[in-house]
Amino acid sequence: MALIALSGPPIASVVLDPIMAWLQDAGHDVLRWDTQRSLRDHPEWPRVEILVAAQGPCDGADIEQGERLRGILSPLIGYDRIDVIAATRCNLPVVNGTTPESRASMAEATFLLILAALFDLRGTERSFWPTPADAAIPQRRMLKGKTIGIIGFGGVAKELVKRLNGWNVQIKIFSRHTTQHDGIDFVSLEALLLSSDIIVTLAHLTPETRHILNAARLERVKTGAILINTARGGLIDEHALVKALQDGRISKAMLDVFETEPLPDDSPLRQLPNVVLTPHAIAVTQELMTATVNLACENISGLLEGRLPGNCINPKIASH
Repeated sequence: MALIALSGPPIASVVLDPIMAWLQDAGHDVLRWDTQRSLRDHPEWPRVEILVAAQGPCDGADIEQGERLRGILSPLIGYDRIDVIAATRCNLPVVNGTTPESRASMAEATFLLILAALFDLRGTERSFWPTPADAAIPQRRMLKGKTIGIIGFGGVAKELVKRLNGWNVQIKIFSRHTTQHDGIDFVSLEALLLSSDIIVTLAHLTPETRHILNAARLERVKTGAILINTARGGLIDEHALVKALQDGRISKAMLDVFETEPLPDDSPLRQLPNVVLTPHAIAVTQELMTATVNLACENISGLLEGRLPGNCINPKIASH
């Protein structure tokens, strides 16, 4: 039986706990880390054969000191905290947890936030206790006729576009990798920011996309735009975002992800009335969790048997 390590913050227990139960039932030895401790600091790390990292870091030094490591698995879609370049250099497969349910759940949750922002769900709730201000022109707006700008064109973005079709909206896409797709209007990032009523960030977080929405770009956003981020917090410069929200350049932000997670108690985002915050869990549905755990267990079995899972994100290692 193999030694399997599970790494992730407490919020990741919802996916790591059932994986651990399955591993133990299968007779494997299991180690659990939280994200505050370096993997290579644990005396058992050189014996670990598979790492399951759910939002937990795994850097190049960890990988190089994983003497028996045979593969690294993120049970979730994201794998930005895993050093894929170092893993590839060491001929180690990195596998993520993309399933049809994960893409669909994230697309539905993102659509939910778009509508909640437009229809001022929080303000409507407050109207149960009316004030004179409630007699003013309503803040609610229709989705019909709006321009939706999506940054990134991966699986979740494609699912979101499918759901937006038929709502009489204009969809504009900025992608660093895809520039042609039937029926899709690809534009520059500047053109997207200038024209979009709603901006949705769905790009992968890489060194090139970190702070893709920085202070200078947020100043180019169409005045009054709504910003939705369900991808990664590092895509947006949060200090610049706070300023844009305070001065009205951005009218409202719906954020499920943050540069530091969990979001610090003293974050100014917590004090702004035009922000809705959820704890990186808006898309965690029952259907997603079932599919995620099943796929993770299947991928662990494949890695232990020497098979390259279909969700491998560095498949070129097979030719090494």
